[in-house]
Amino acid sequence: RAVVAIVSDFYEGGDPERLVRTVGELTAQGTLVLGLASLNPEATPAYDRELARELVEAGAEVAAMTPAELAGWLAEKMR
Repeated sequence: RAVVAIVSDFYEGGDPERLVRTVGELTAQGTLVLGLASLNPEATPAYDRELARELVEAGAEVAAMTPAELAGWLAEKMR
């Protein structure tokens, strides 16, 4: 059982199509892919929502939350 966590604003400096394809390949083989979207200094989500949506369509689970919320979310997803 494998988990890949991506912590990002999802504004890719690389090839976003490759990222989506890779996430699809990982989830197809049973890997849990979690995307933790960035927050701005006021804790408001600040990330590329379109790319995040594409990652969700490829099988990832994406959320934007504070570090305090992260542990509970990870525990829930890993059950």
